[in-house]
Amino acid sequence: MSLNPPLQLSLNPPLQLPLNPPAPTIVPKPAPTIAPKPAPTIPYNKA
Repeated sequence: MSLNPPLQLSLNPPLQLPLNPPAPTIVPKPAPTIAPKPAPTIPYNKA
């Protein structure tokens, strides 16, 4: 009597909950790779 409830309560809900409603795998849209424009190379006049 003392073993049945603990075993059923701890086994049934945990197993059924994660299996029944599987959360839809939401694939995050990859952020568009924004290539930074290369800064114009300013030639320093070295005398």
